[in-house]
Amino acid sequence: MDTTEPEQTHEEDIEVIDPPIEVVEDVPPITASDLGISLTGHHDDDVQTLLDVVAITRSESAEHLDKWQRSVAEMDNLRKRTLREQAQVRELASERVVSSLLGVLDSFDAALALPAETDNEIKLLGGMAGVHAQLLDVLRREGVEPIQALGVAFDPEVHDAVSAPTDGAGELTVIGEIRRGYRTRSKVLRAALVAVGYEAASDNDEDELA
Repeated sequence: MDTTEPEQTHEEDIEVIDPPIEVVEDVPPITASDLGISLTGHHDDDVQTLLDVVAITRSESAEHLDKWQRSVAEMDNLRKRTLREQAQVRELASERVVSSLLGVLDSFDAALALPAETDNEIKLLGGMAGVHAQLLDVLRREGVEPIQALGVAFDPEVHDAVSAPTDGAGELTVIGEIRRGYRTRSKVLRAALVAVGYEAASDNDEDELA
């Protein structure tokens, strides 16, 4: 006969924690005296008094709102003006640096225009061309670009003509560049010295004139 007692299972005791009860204190209603308003106890008079207070409060609120909006607008204008002045200072500094480099760029252009006759000259001019290209790339990143000249229509705003035909017809075109010009995004640093001539007539125009 098996006298082994069956195992008894015991449930673990679980402690139940009640959530804390938030005690909300009764807040007394705001009275007219809390707002500094004196009421007489007469209904019509008190209503008129409250209406007057509301009207004054709305007027003062509108005035404060208008002052705030004006202050915001003034701050925004100040921010824009400061950014514009900073941009002008940077552009002026860039112009000064570029203006001091124009002579160097002219020397590069003159040297690169010479014919290379020996291997050493070819290597030398090749190295100079690389340095020249790097310098122009730096200037482009600063917003400085060479002014287009050869083959474009003559523009007195960016081209300074040193020679021009005395007679002819048609549109004046740049036929020779004597000295390269440069400009920024908004200003001509130096106009290009050019020679100009009249655009060649088309074949149809020549046939009509014949």
